[in-house]
Amino acid sequence: MSHTRERRSERRYSELEELEHRYYKELRDEVARIHGAGKYLRCPYCQDHTRREYDVRELERHASRIARESKSASFKDKARHLGLLKYLDWYGHGKGKGKGKSKSSLSNKREIASESGELATMKGGVVPEMDELCIEPGEIITKSADIGMVGEDSVKSHGRIFKQDLQSPSHAAMRQSTQKGDDEPIVWPWMAIVANLPVEKKNGKYAGESGRKLREELVSQGHNPIKVHPLWDFQGHSGFAIAEFNKDWEGFKDAMAFEKAFEMDHHGKRDWYAKGHKGDKLYGWLARGEEYWGRGVIGKHLQKNGDLKTVSDIQNEDRRKDKSLMCNLTNELESKKKKCEEIKKSISKTEIFMGNIMVQKEEMIQSYNEEMKKMQDNASKKLRQISEEHKRSKSELEAQREALKLREKDLRQRQALNESDFLQNEMAILQQKKADQQMLNLVEEQERQKQILHKKIIDLEAKLDQKQALELQIQRMKGAIECLKDSRANICVKRMGELDGKPFVKAANMKYGGEDVTVKAMQLCSLWEDYLRDPSWHPYKVVMDGGTPKEILDENDEKLKELKTELGDEVYETVTTALHEMNEYNPSGRYPVPELWNSNEKRKVSLKEGIEHLLKQWKIHKAKRRRN
Repeated sequence: MSHTRERRSERRYSELEELEHRYYKELRDEVARIHGAGKYLRCPYCQDHTRREYDVRELERHASRIARESKSASFKDKARHLGLLKYLDWYGHGKGKGKGKSKSSLSNKREIASESGELATMKGGVVPEMDELCIEPGEIITKSADIGMVGEDSVKSHGRIFKQDLQSPSHAAMRQSTQKGDDEPIVWPWMAIVANLPVEKKNGKYAGESGRKLREELVSQGHNPIKVHPLWDFQGHSGFAIAEFNKDWEGFKDAMAFEKAFEMDHHGKRDWYAKGHKGDKLYGWLARGEEYWGRGVIGKHLQKNGDLKTVSDIQNEDRRKDKSLMCNLTNELESKKKKCEEIKKSISKTEIFMGNIMVQKEEMIQSYNEEMKKMQDNASKKLRQISEEHKRSKSELEAQREALKLREKDLRQRQALNESDFLQNEMAILQQKKADQQMLNLVEEQERQKQILHKKIIDLEAKLDQKQALELQIQRMKGAIECLKDSRANICVKRMGELDGKPFVKAANMKYGGEDVTVKAMQLCSLWEDYLRDPSWHPYKVVMDGGTPKEILDENDEKLKELKTELGDEVYETVTTALHEMNEYNPSGRYPVPELWNSNEKRKVSLKEGIEHLLKQWKIHKAKRRRN
């Protein structure tokens, strides 16, 4: 399982690298473009509705976040943003190494660099080529292009760094390579081919070690590759791998040392092609034009991930970048000097302006002091005037006090007269209050009489309604008596759920006695008819009878218990019978319904009996008509 997992991870990784390089080439060849205005750009792969704009650094951070941190982005989105990040690292950002890859000539690279330089604008007004802000080798600057004030000492210090860098061991290896006449094209970024990797056949395909294990093995041998990519084809592991080194001159030094070590061990390129039996040891050599233009898996990988360059081309490009950076720094120094002069001019203008303000301030202070002196003089004049007015007012008040004393005496005399008048008025007011109280008592008495009369009217109306109800009940009873007179007519129409008034008459006679027994009986009967028609009163409870629910009368109901106690068992039976009939025949409407009833057998008439009774009545009426 571990080998299968490793193979899947290797394939996924190689797929991601292939897509990354493909999208990078689309951006490099302007198949996909980064649109924007000035220094604000839009991501070419995020076509959402917001269309957010970024500067170069923000765009790089956006691409890095989508490619490396996002959990919602798809595999292709991550590959697209990796390609965008690679493009910005090589062409569009000052922190990149400025190593744009292309199969075209150096002039074409300069055109691409100049086009990519339009992506950013420095604060000092100089628009540099973004490839040339940080040069390789030596890591001249490590900050972004918009640095602050740059002086002559910084330019001199950069010059010393250039000289020290040209004397570094990596440049020594480069000079040694050019002195040997080795100016043939080399695959860049620096790559080496590792051959004779151990493979074994499993399930019809070859399998081998992962790139991570191969890299650890090469590191343990003293080499310094940054990545190792095993090469796969349709048969599985091909037995070859590509070792990548750093893109700088230190990486070139490591790649040359790698090739030299294998040549010294007689396991270089010549030994690989010369020996018939390869043995178990690894073979390795630096990738050049022959391998780059090959048609196998090695050539395909190199063409996808690298370009052919000569050492002199790279050296010339570095020199050009060094010169360009020096020019840019010089231009920025001049622009900063101009800014300093402008600042000095503005400072002198500010000093003049401040001098004028100080003069104005002194004038304002002098005018303020003069105004304050005038205000103090005016205040002293006002105080003198107020003092004189106070003396005059005091003399006037003394005269008024004497006049008021005389008036006080006069008022006291008048007060004595007013008190006698007041007593007389009080007596008159008391008499008036007594008269008013008598009137109020009379009005209240009339109101009480009115209420008593109104109550009598209401009682008479209620008695009239009761009388009419009794007359209606009498008519019903007469009709029932007429039906009973006919002994042959044992089939009648009964109103199911209607109360029988006879038990109520008996109960009223026993309880009350006197002349109003019939009225009391009708009142009780009407009251319980209202109870029966009230849908909120349902004195039933549900019990289980043989597993089925059944409704029975709740004998503990408060109204039924009170009825049985006050009016007796006969009235109780009448009410419960009517309640059962209404619950059976009309439980929802709660009003009596007519039903054909056999009065002798106390049961509902069947359909056959009803038809026979109707035919009998019809024959009787027919005979009466004939006789008439």
